[in-house]
Amino acid sequence: MSINIGTGPNDIPLNCMLGEMAYGENLLEYGYWEPQITSLGNHTRSSNSGGFWQRVGRMVMVTYNYQWTNRSTTNGAYGVRINNLPWKCDNSLSVRVRGSAWVGGVENVICNVSAGDEREHYGGYIDGTDIMFRASGSRNGESELSLDGSVGTTSTSGYIYGGALYITDGRRNIDV
Repeated sequence: MSINIGTGPNDIPLNCMLGEMAYGENLLEYGYWEPQITSLGNHTRSSNSGGFWQRVGRMVMVTYNYQWTNRSTTNGAYGVRINNLPWKCDNSLSVRVRGSAWVGGVENVICNVSAGDEREHYGGYIDGTDIMFRASGSRNGESELSLDGSVGTTSTSGYIYGGALYITDGRRNIDV
């Protein structure tokens, strides 16, 4: 079925302009998801971990909260990231266009930096089904760092929470 504007041979078919949104299908979806984490090291995932997602057209917004206890640096590595995003990111877009992530709080997985090296910004970008984190330096000449699961801290419990907004390619990553 086609919905047109006008009555002549130059009618404009709305369903061609709007795609799946022409009939209001798949405009808004939302749900709960279970964020996973990679490279943190051996740990016990807290039952308080979780997140919510909402998709409007091709835009997806997620919130996440990942908490842990009993963490060791065994199997930990540089590049800690949240993964198992509910919708796959459109990786055909450049990294700075496809979306971004933010950190609301992080504890006991801070980058291995020398004393007095303050960090001003934690953020990130989306890659496939992962949130990749970056910490920007506060002094001239410092590069961005990622979170590091191989670095020991004074506590074996911690958390990371925040959110992301990204463009999906339309493929689900999790069953809802």
